[in-house]
Amino acid sequence: MNFSLTKEVESLFSETLLLQFFTSLIIFGLTGFQITIEHNDRIIVICAYLHCIFVELFIYCWYAHQIIEKSNALGTNAYFCPWYNYGCRFGKILNIFIMRAQIPLKLTASGFFILSLDTFSLVIC
Repeated sequence: MNFSLTKEVESLFSETLLLQFFTSLIIFGLTGFQITIEHNDRIIVICAYLHCIFVELFIYCWYAHQIIEKSNALGTNAYFCPWYNYGCRFGKILNIFIMRAQIPLKLTASGFFILSLDTFSLVIC
């Protein structure tokens, strides 16, 4: 996993993700309120729209969570490679890599919150 690539994605999409998340939350709240006052056939359409908002937020959180999970596994996977078969230089480089891999990569919404499945579950509750 490329650390600079994650930083570049973070810089490109951070503000957009924040705006998208807050807009979706506002729409979610207003749509939920509209469901409580509607008493006709539009409830099915409103529930379908609400489902689309959930799916949209879930997709962002799912892929951001995958980045966290994969970056958490980097250090362990590097340790279990046959590093003892290689030279001292490789061992030193691998040691630095493992130390860096202890800090997982994370995507945030402009630094306000980390995108993950935990964030999605907080939005739903």
